[in-house]
Amino acid sequence: MIFQFIVLYDVTFGAKAAWIGLHAKEENAPYMWTDMTPLDFVYWEDDIFSPNPDGDPCVYRDFSVDVYGRGDWIAYNCSDPSITGYGYVCQLSF
Repeated sequence: MIFQFIVLYDVTFGAKAAWIGLHAKEENAPYMWTDMTPLDFVYWEDDIFSPNPDGDPCVYRDFSVDVYGRGDWIAYNCSDPSITGYGYVCQLSF
């Protein structure tokens, strides 16, 4: 259901990428979700581990690659000005 929403959002609004709540506190630190749970699965672009960018890495779902597939992840520096216009995805419990 979450993936269906993300694809719909991409098609409707033409988004390039969205932050998925995965980050590392510093360069070369382990990735974790915003609720501090550890990373237990990955979807790195091209099935390889995305190298940590310089600075604090944030992970985005890239809509320009394989939109209807599983969704590729790319790590960017959280303060990189080229990603300031990207959206984000939240998980809510009802």
